[in-house]
Amino acid sequence: MKIFLYLLLGLFAGRVFGEGEPWSVTLEECPVWFSRNELAVPGDTGTLFNLLELTGDGPDFASRLMVDRRINKRHHVRLTLAPIAVEGTGTLNEDVLFRSTTFTPDFPVKFLCPLFH
Repeated sequence: MKIFLYLLLGLFAGRVFGEGEPWSVTLEECPVWFSRNELAVPGDTGTLFNLLELTGDGPDFASRLMVDRRINKRHHVRLTLAPIAVEGTGTLNEDVLFRSTTFTPDFPVKFLCPLFH
């Protein structure tokens, strides 16, 4: 359902206002994925593990909204909002110490990390 919604929104993506207007709004949708993502939290004492074990390596979809204001012929100001979140559920290959909590390999783990604060 999520993929269908993004594909539907993609049909309407693009600039809302024309080139001669002082304001323009652009909405984009695109696939995103991580090919490598190893982490340890905290960095000095946590266990280094591959986040792809939980999130998978397939594509997710992300959106980006840009609002432009033309100041004069050569200058403009842009506000860009590009939220993205990484989430997944799985089991780890070994004991992992993450934020003072130990996760064992036989325990299913759900990971959610919003990258837009």
